Amino acid sequence: ISVAKDGVFIFSQADVVFNSMSIYELENASLKNPKAFIQPVFLKDGKVDNAGMKWIWPGYGIGVRKFKRKIYPTDIVTSITFATQKSNFEKLGLYAECFAPAYYEDVDLALRAKRLGIKQLVCGKSFVNHRHNESFKSRYSKMDISDICRANRLKVIERNYSGVDKNLRLVALKIIDGI
Repeated sequence: ISVAKDGVFIFSQADVVFNSMSIYELENASLKNPKAFIQPVFLKDGKVDNAGMKWIWPGYGIGVRKFKRKIYPTDIVTSITFATQKSNFEKLGLYAECFAPAYYEDVDLALRAKRLGIKQLVCGKSFVNHRHNESFKSRYSKMDISDICRANRLKVIERNYSGVDKNLRLVALKIIDGI
């Protein structure tokens, strides 16, 4: 996490390459929207890979491929790279370690942020290239990654929902995922 001027945090994983003006656009978007998490548009091989995420019942995130050249809302910010005010992190805290080694920690963070009234936005003027951590993929098989994703989806539901809604989501995920 790095702190830019005016108390703006810009978080980025090591496998992200910033395009010209991306940090400037994220910082300005955060200054204009102080109670928000704001992600850039992620590119892979020159094409839009993620311009926000739809959160679909019972507990799946689907990357949005279309974007607008402005600041606009999304269901979930993909926290591979995002900007927010320092005060938002002070209220929220960081990632939950129970999601290690990876996957769904961003969904958990975004859902916790939403409960605190922190908006989820995309800055359609900020572009980054996501190289998709090849070292991670070299350490885990596709089956291992699928198992991690299934387990972490359940953790998101356990941590962020309650009552009948939580129970219905858990049952549906276990049936869909064959657990």
